[in-house]
Formats: sequence, C-alpha cells, structure tokens
Amino acid sequence: MFPSAQVDKVLAEPDSQTAHGIRAKFFDAGHQTESSLMAKGIFRYTSQESADIAKDS
Repeated sequence: MFPSAQVDKVLAEPDSQTAHGIRAKFFDAGHQTESSLMAKGIFRYTSQESADIAKDS
C-alpha cells in the first residue's frame, strides 16, 4: 500500500512541493479509509504536515 518511491523522494528532496503534494494526497486517502482512530490520527497528521510544506515551499 505504501508508495516507497514517493517516500524516498520526500527523504531525498525534503523541500520538493511535488513530492509533498503526492505524499499529502496519499496519507489523506489513508485517513479517509482507515477505521482505527490511532491510524486515522497518524494519517491525518502526516497528510497535513506534507500539505503545509507543499504550500510553503
């Protein structure tokens, strides 16, 4: 399920708006479909973190 190529891209280019935009969409989808409250929180936090970086860069 996890797109390791995009994670590698975020790690390799931490300021990349494109990579963080894709990462934000991926984790937002996980937040929308997950049933576990803890997992939803992790997905939502990570999605928002990347969305903020994508906007600020």
